[in-house]
Amino acid sequence: MTTASSKCLTIVGVHRSGTSFTASLLQNAGLNIGSNLLEGAIGNALGYFENEDFLTFHKMVLTKRGDNSDGWSLRAVNTLEPEELQELQYIIKSNESKQWGWKDTRTTLFFNIYKQLLPDAIFLFVYRKPWEVINSIFRRNTDLEFIQKFLLVPAFFLSKKLFIKYLSIIISLTQ
Repeated sequence: MTTASSKCLTIVGVHRSGTSFTASLLQNAGLNIGSNLLEGAIGNALGYFENEDFLTFHKMVLTKRGDNSDGWSLRAVNTLEPEELQELQYIIKSNESKQWGWKDTRTTLFFNIYKQLLPDAIFLFVYRKPWEVINSIFRRNTDLEFIQKFLLVPAFFLSKKLFIKYLSIIISLTQ
């Protein structure tokens, strides 16, 4: 879907893993990550560096399927309805430039779709130790739904499952 002269780099990882910091560095180095970026808030005062086009689309699709819109799920989105696919193609086309990309932690749930639409895209996986991610979530204290929902599930094992899922995606992308 991208043109021959277009190079796409997508920044992915779990929430609180350093994806915003990584995206900010890449943006400062010249990577176009979009002009409509999510503004900073309590959790990330300097900004989340998430492209609102992709963010809104991901949240809409997840909500439509009954999943948590923040992406706290292990269930991948492997297919899109025709109108969703058309909307995503429009989002990609309207954000594409010579060197471009986006950052949204929910992207990990849409890998199979992006692999088909952007076969030459590069995915940069940001990794932070699972216990540090969980510690950051609790210290930030803004993800009450996550804390309430997953407090009964050992947090370490949840993060380990997410990492194993991402690792399997990395392996499948390199094959």
